[in-house]
Amino acid sequence: MDLLRHHSTEFLSVRSINAEGIQIGEDCYQQSLLLTDSKITLLPQIHSLADICNELIESALADGPDVVLIGTGATLLRPSRNQYLDWLNAQVGIETMDTRAASRTFNILMSEDRPVAAILIPITSH
Repeated sequence: MDLLRHHSTEFLSVRSINAEGIQIGEDCYQQSLLLTDSKITLLPQIHSLADICNELIESALADGPDVVLIGTGATLLRPSRNQYLDWLNAQVGIETMDTRAASRTFNILMSEDRPVAAILIPITSH
């Protein structure tokens, strides 16, 4: 699934999501990652929504985004009650959606020059 046919070199953008991984620019990532406008952080320890801890959310907040998008893989998963309550304390929007939707939303917000971070779990992650 191609997400962006023409991508700007001014910020990182997700070009496609498929069984091979998450394509950003010319590189394809087969593991989870934290994505901001200018930085990709590999997250080999993250395989599902349940693996996302407060420390990772704090890392995502380091650059001061207005929202943190969490792509939960091929399907939308909801955070646990404890995760949800912990994330309320972050005082920033944290939105969960499937990884394709999170990637599209990330690209749109970046094109609008809005500060955003995304934690993306590949659609084939177990």
